[in-house]
Amino acid sequence: MVVPVTKSKSGRWALVLPVLALLAIESCARIVSTIDDDLHEEATDGDWFDYSKKVGWVRKPGYAGDVYGGQRTFDQAGYIAADSGQVGPKHRRRIIVLGDSNSFGNGVPTEATYAEVLERALGDVEVVNLAVPGYTSLQGSELFAEAGLALEPDLVIASFSFNDRRAIAAPENADGIEHFTRQYRANQTKVFRKSYLFRGIARGIGKLRTAPPQERFDLLHLNARVPPEAYERNLTRIAELSRARHVPVIFLLLADNPTSKIPPEAIAAIEKKDYVGAIGPLMMTRPRPFEWLRRKYFSIALEGAGRHDEAEKARYDRPRELESVHGGRQVYTADEYAAIMRRVATGEGRYLVDGGSALDEDPTVYLDFCHFNAEGHRKVAARLEQTIRALWPPAPSPAK
Repeated sequence: MVVPVTKSKSGRWALVLPVLALLAIESCARIVSTIDDDLHEEATDGDWFDYSKKVGWVRKPGYAGDVYGGQRTFDQAGYIAADSGQVGPKHRRRIIVLGDSNSFGNGVPTEATYAEVLERALGDVEVVNLAVPGYTSLQGSELFAEAGLALEPDLVIASFSFNDRRAIAAPENADGIEHFTRQYRANQTKVFRKSYLFRGIARGIGKLRTAPPQERFDLLHLNARVPPEAYERNLTRIAELSRARHVPVIFLLLADNPTSKIPPEAIAAIEKKDYVGAIGPLMMTRPRPFEWLRRKYFSIALEGAGRHDEAEKARYDRPRELESVHGGRQVYTADEYAAIMRRVATGEGRYLVDGGSALDEDPTVYLDFCHFNAEGHRKVAARLEQTIRALWPPAPSPAK
């Protein structure tokens, strides 16, 4: 005979109590986390973007708030709100801007960016700014192929370098769809991370755990997000995609803050094998964003001068900053990548505008190691305007 099973009150409570306990713990975790966040308030870089398998990350549709020191509003398609009315059917000439945080305008309001200043200066022209902080030439070329061409531009402005030159821990972390897909999947724990209980446990584990010793890395052999040969391919791809549609391209050359970068005389001395002459300038400078570059050249100079133990010490470091989405510090100079851009810009329908030299006339326009203020954006826009007016001369007045 089968005896029917009935749930007693105590059995029901056995099911309910664990759920109530979890809810209570979650509520307490929210309170503790809120207090801790208030005491240690930090802005999260990821608020303004969504991860993408194709291009790494994209602007978050509908976002409104701070993006690296400037207020931005994105529409539901991810365009900067100021450009929303300029992405439909064309009624006048259209320029699109491909670039990184310099073109996006970190540190300045939207209306002060060179894209907006240029639009006002040219008059009857639309300028759509597609720049995204942290982007490399590969991400820009992919974005151009996927979304930029659909806007039917009459002119393209492309400016990349800073992020291309940033270090990565291993070659497989170089920019590309495989790395972006791994990155995308690694950030799919957002559902769990919304739980304050999960955050509290993770935070506690992080405080209790002793980090294992990390291997040193060799500053002479670090990989870049986009190595020189790939950088040239990406710029060439942008140019060729444009040429196929009879659209000219302006490559905008921007540079690092001249007060922060590696002394050019030190690099020149190393090229001439004057290693002793290079040591002094490299010892006198401490360019924090470019410290790995300094130590790279410092190690080369010390080794060349026969100071092997010192060279070995300067050559190695621990990968504290290689886990950033944007990569670590620079492992190539701006001049190295500028030479590539100049070479690519010599083809038919390709033009070069040296915005960096305009900024270097007054280094006080730099906000930090590479970004510039509103006056810097005005200077860059003026250089671009000069070239564009030569490309698009005004129509002759009708004969009277």
